[in-house]
Order: sequence, then structure tokens, then C-alpha cells
Amino acid sequence: MKKSSIFLQILLIVILMVFNSANSLDSLRYDLKRGWNMISSPFTDSLLVTEAFPMAIGSAWEYNTESGSYVEMPYVTAGTGFWLMVGSDTVINLVGDSFAYNLDCIFEPGWHLFGGPAVTLPANNFTNSPIVLGDPYGYNPETRAYLIADTLFPGLGYWIYFSDTLERAMGAITDIDGNVYRIISIGSQVWMAENLKVTHYRNGTAIPNVTDATEWSNLDDTETGAYCEYNNDPSNILTYGRLYNWYAVDDSRCLAPAGWHVPTDEEWKTLEIYLGMSPAEADSYWYRGTNEGSKLAGRADLWYDGDLEDDPEFGSSGFTALPGGYRTNDGTFYNMSSYATFWSSSEYSTALAWYRTLNYYYTDVDRLYINKQAGFSVRCLRD
Repeated sequence: MKKSSIFLQILLIVILMVFNSANSLDSLRYDLKRGWNMISSPFTDSLLVTEAFPMAIGSAWEYNTESGSYVEMPYVTAGTGFWLMVGSDTVINLVGDSFAYNLDCIFEPGWHLFGGPAVTLPANNFTNSPIVLGDPYGYNPETRAYLIADTLFPGLGYWIYFSDTLERAMGAITDIDGNVYRIISIGSQVWMAENLKVTHYRNGTAIPNVTDATEWSNLDDTETGAYCEYNNDPSNILTYGRLYNWYAVDDSRCLAPAGWHVPTDEEWKTLEIYLGMSPAEADSYWYRGTNEGSKLAGRADLWYDGDLEDDPEFGSSGFTALPGGYRTNDGTFYNMSSYATFWSSSEYSTALAWYRTLNYYYTDVDRLYINKQAGFSVRCLRD
């Protein structure tokens, strides 16, 4: 089956999210096509079908995995895909109390017709699990054909098959500054799928932005938390996030959003072992494992050519580690496009802390310790 492009996916339904400042409600625009449409609701509240879709012919229909049959649904809710028929091409703005940016779902074995949260997600939010057999399928109401979906859009319905029960967190979270981060379930853990960008601790206190190299190197004297952008260039923030020293990671005012934390060295090992590293390898130093680094990486267009991106399982975990480089303890920036470096919250000694590195030249993962005033990327893990 031909893999769908983003353009074909958008043809399924035209999505436009609008914030209505007059009534503080969220709305989603649907471009429904004559006949059957496979869609979903991205709202936190349950919506009565007859009020939400007054133009519909008959009822909305969801799929019951246990019975293997369709069930009439009077209300539509986030996380559930459904079929809806209309007699002519119709544009409608569906209004709800608020968007469901996060969904925690439990999928039983079998086929599911589901709807995603109110954020666009890559399909590997599901396909990174061995329990998921095959790809998600969307539906094009104009051609009346199923298409493999490499991207999951808000407001659409998708078919997917599970060989066993799977708990899955989907969507995004927001930090105190309003930055939004996609999240990804990997094994029993839920991770941010993007690098941290926050400039304030959880209590609202500003984190010092230190651009001067000498000042950065002297932070070790006062054990002061700080952040910077790679090369002090704000244009790097959107893609790579910000770099933080370990004192910011360890600050009691908390770098991570509420309900999240910076992972410990042991929690990094849990991730690596789930991806195939042996426990003995996980406990060792330097580069270890097989291709777990390639699985953790993403965006081949950002990495230098090397074994990391050449591995056939590159990007398969959905973690999407990017080569944002790092800042040394003397304040110098190095290795954008070559290295992805991440702090753990675990100390090795009073002067050193554990970290992880992915290198474009290797498929495995480096585990080592370094001076706490180094500037690395940060990924957060759900409590």
C-alpha cells in the first residue's frame, strides 16, 4: 500500500485550530466530504452528536474491539475515532470547552478506531512498540480508500492493531513559560520528545542566562544554575532547545514542569535496556550497547552522515534526540550536528555528574560523568 504524504493526510480533513477569545472556548474546523468520514473529537468534554454535527445522516458509529462490531454513539469523546456520514460537502467549526492535549489510553488486543489528542504526532508514537502490528491507517473520504498514516492529525480517526494490551500516553505538555513539548511512551516510561527550553524554575524564578564564557566557567564557584543557547544564538532554540548546567538540573526549585523530573542515571538505563541494551552493558562506561543510540536519535537531516543515521532502526523509538551540541566548562561551544548530550540528575561525585551522549559516528550510547558546569540538553521524564 502506498504510504500517504502529509498532503494526502490533510485531504482527509482540513484542520484549523482557533482560540475564541470571546467565550474562551476552543474550536476545530472540519471539512467533511459527502459520504462517510472517519474522524474524532480533540476536546476534553463529551459532545452530543446531534448538536455537534446537526448535518449528519443518522448516528456516529464507533468500533467495539471486544465484540468486533460497530456501536452507535450518542456522544463523542477524545481518544475515540468514529464514522460520520453527511449528504454533501460541509464545513463546520466544532466547539468544545478545551482541547485534550494529553491522553492516557489503554488499548486491548485487536483493532482499534481511535482519535489522537489536539496536537499533531508522528506515527511512531505507536509503532515504537512491538505490540503494535503494522502502521496506523487513515481514510480519504474523497477516494474512499485507506492510507498508511505517517503523521496523526487532530480531528481524524485512525485504525491500528494491537497484539496485546498497551498503555500509551499521547499528546503534549506545557512548561511554566508556555513552551509546548510532544511526549512519547517508550516501554513503561513517558518522556518528552523534545529538548527543554524553559527559562524559569517551576516556582517562577528566572534561571540566569549566561552568555559570557568566563562567567559561565566561574559558575562552579557558586554552584549557580544557568542556561544558554548554542553559540548564544536564539535561532537554535526552536529546534534544539536550550543548554543547562547541572546546577540548574539539581536546583530545588525544579527545572522540570509539575509532574515531571530530570531522569536519574538509573532511569536512563531503564530506557536503554528497553531498547535492547543488556543490564551489564547499561552499567558499564563509555560507548555501550549495539544500536540503541540510533533508535533514540531522530531527524537524519540534522546529523552529519555516519553510522548513527545509517542504521536501519534510526529514529524508531520516537525519542527524537537531536545533535544540539554542548558547552564545555570553560564556556566554549562544540559539536552541533555531531553530538546530542543529555544530563541525568545523578551525581558521580561532588564535582561530576552522569550524562549521556549520542555521536554521529556510532550507533550506541555513551555513558560517562563530567564537570557540573558543562552545558547539556535536558529531557524530562514523567513522575
